Amino acid sequence: MTGSGSDNIIVEVVVEVRPSEDIEKVKTALSKVITGPIDVVETGQNRFNLHLQSNQRSSLEKLKMIIQRDRIRTAARAVLNRHIEGETLEVYLNKQVAYAGHVSFSQPEGESPLGPIRLVIRSSDLNSVVNWLTSGS
Repeated sequence: MTGSGSDNIIVEVVVEVRPSEDIEKVKTALSKVITGPIDVVETGQNRFNLHLQSNQRSSLEKLKMIIQRDRIRTAARAVLNRHIEGETLEVYLNKQVAYAGHVSFSQPEGESPLGPIRLVIRSSDLNSVVNWLTSGS
């Protein structure tokens, strides 16, 4: 896989912005772990989701860097591999931890009062994507 081109990959991120949250702070949390244009989608009266979609592996560079910097490569590899189903990998990241510039994998419900960041990666070669994300280089 190359570093920045279209890599037979689709990265999709959805984050619910709760009524008590500042939408700009949630955007900041998302942008600290994933790179790309963030769309704001209204889902109801004063309710919003943030959406990010990319077909560039480079959109995951910040996540890769955090995994390396925080020395969680082995744990991250185990979590990511455990969540592969066919050509889809779906994990949840703690929003508050992301705002601080770190990564903590979480459950879809119940772990964080503000809700998680939902990250979905689709690729015909997810093992290669996981190996790249959790490699030392």
